[in-house]
Amino acid sequence: MLSRLHTFIRSVLRKSRSAFVPPALITESINQGSYDLWRELIEEFRTSGKQSDLLSKFKSSSVLSNGTLLSPSGNRTHILSNKSQSVVTGITIIGTGSTEYPTRLLTSDSDWVMRKKLPFEDVGESLIKTITITPTLQNQDHALPTDFMSHKGVIYTTTGSNNIKTRKGKIVSSEQFLEQTHPVDQTQIDFQNINEDLIKVETITTSDANPSIGNLPTDYLSNTGVFYTADKKEGKILSPQDFLNKKKRIAEIDGQEESHIVRITVDSSISEGATNGAKPLPENYASHTKVFYNSAGYEGIILSPKEFSERKNSSIISFDTNSPIATIYDQQIEILPAAPNYIFPYLALYSTENPIGTINNNVLEVLPRGQFNYKLPYIAKYTTENPIATILDNKVTILPYSTNDNPISYVLPYVAHATDRLGYSRVYTSGASGLGIEIDTGTVVSSNVRIYMLDVPNTSTATYSYSKGVVSVSVGVDLNWDEAAFSNIANRALLYLGVSVDDNNATKLERQVNVNESDVVPRRGRANNPRN
Repeated sequence: MLSRLHTFIRSVLRKSRSAFVPPALITESINQGSYDLWRELIEEFRTSGKQSDLLSKFKSSSVLSNGTLLSPSGNRTHILSNKSQSVVTGITIIGTGSTEYPTRLLTSDSDWVMRKKLPFEDVGESLIKTITITPTLQNQDHALPTDFMSHKGVIYTTTGSNNIKTRKGKIVSSEQFLEQTHPVDQTQIDFQNINEDLIKVETITTSDANPSIGNLPTDYLSNTGVFYTADKKEGKILSPQDFLNKKKRIAEIDGQEESHIVRITVDSSISEGATNGAKPLPENYASHTKVFYNSAGYEGIILSPKEFSERKNSSIISFDTNSPIATIYDQQIEILPAAPNYIFPYLALYSTENPIGTINNNVLEVLPRGQFNYKLPYIAKYTTENPIATILDNKVTILPYSTNDNPISYVLPYVAHATDRLGYSRVYTSGASGLGIEIDTGTVVSSNVRIYMLDVPNTSTATYSYSKGVVSVSVGVDLNWDEAAFSNIANRALLYLGVSVDDNNATKLERQVNVNESDVVPRRGRANNPRN
């Protein structure tokens, strides 16, 4: 193209009878016209994103590998020599199987510095990564990866060496986590149909007090209304008010008398009350069964206080060992004749077979008193099947913790600011003529990248010779424009030389040059004039 442009311009200069112009100046004007056309097309590309047909000639790409690792950021840099004026149109990361993943090419230094906070139009799967966390009591807060941007709202418990995801948990706000309120609304809990994933069973040992007290587990949320003795006997959990007002329990006992009968031994020969032979009743006494037995097995009857007094003082219907009598008053029992080892059955408000309890001030209160081991089913704030987590101060905290006898690992999916499938990139000038490429893929260091670019036009060079007044042009490095750019570059070069050619004349002259690639025939008598 350079030779044709040079010939064309000299033809125009001859036609316009311009003064002699050195051939090297013509080449310089052609180069200038070529660069200016390039700059206009590049400016249009940068502002509108449009790649014109003229720019397609300059498309190129380079595959770079083993870039220099920038510590501690983990970014990789690549240097392309003699490419400082090229325009980068895209940078991709080459993955396995030569698969290319795009990067977000940032042209602003501020965007590059603030890239972790740039918005996303569509996160997609390209930015989703996972980490495995094993929290312990000693290491409760686990630092998040440096490329962490936001969480997905869930975590998963894992099992096996392959970390198979089994159960899903929730990431809650720090306030909810501190309150440790489970997503289940306590007022809406259906104890008969509640999700079993939320129910745990804990062994609680009560103290020998009155009432006996045992501490609740730290993850306790709500009770299920029952607990069990070591013999798997069911106890009832009452409200604190009903637990104090135990007489309300009589209605529950009605119809289940057999399971609530307790037998105690009474020695009426020893005075323990205000009346000789009267013995205080147990505090769990609800009502009597109207009969009792002496040590010989003879059945006695329980009378009203009036009847008991009449029998006691009667000489007609007396009492004896074979037919004892008793009465109950002022929460005590009196038996005649006075003797040890009477067996007294009664309906109990609670017993070791039918304990009662309540939950108050984070403890389980149980009656009867004694040091017992109870099994308490309860709704937990969190379990391995339903863990909870929160993210605060760039750290994640997960409950329940992992222990030596119960190791637990969790998988945390999160949105990364950059990955090997969608990273950040930028370009900059390196040295006198190099083009620097920097790639950020977060914590994943990818070494192979492909750079797509538009190269600048070649610099035209030529040598000239004169023969019989005709200048011949020998091209060194030719311009790499296609034919569509011929007229545009020629007109620009002529303008720099002070000559303007309209489109019609340029077309005619170009046609003439195409017919005859030599210069116009020199004027007569001036064959040896180098200006021709």
